[in-house]
Amino acid sequence: MKDNDYVETPPAAGTIEITVLLTSIVIKCHGCYDIYPRAVFDSFESCEPLIQIHTATHEHISLQTVRARDVAVSDVKSDAHFDDNTLMLKEKITELTGQRILSVMPVHCM
Repeated sequence: MKDNDYVETPPAAGTIEITVLLTSIVIKCHGCYDIYPRAVFDSFESCEPLIQIHTATHEHISLQTVRARDVAVSDVKSDAHFDDNTLMLKEKITELTGQRILSVMPVHCM
């Protein structure tokens, strides 16, 4: 089977799960992809997919509390005014900053 002998359909409606905690935000996106042989792609609605792949993307964003006066001016709306006791949440830079984890679950043969 050559690389162009199959086609992937757009994912079915997936889910996005967002968990907000005091010190972090976790974002998980779940999707399901059906893989069809290219020979039947034009009529894929009338046949079963060859395989079905389930995926999950996971991102963890660490947060830190900072005083508003210590935040760079470019990070805050220009018309915002804060007193000395105002606190904000800001992304905390860690070794995992910007990383996303892609998990592909075992293939379900149809």
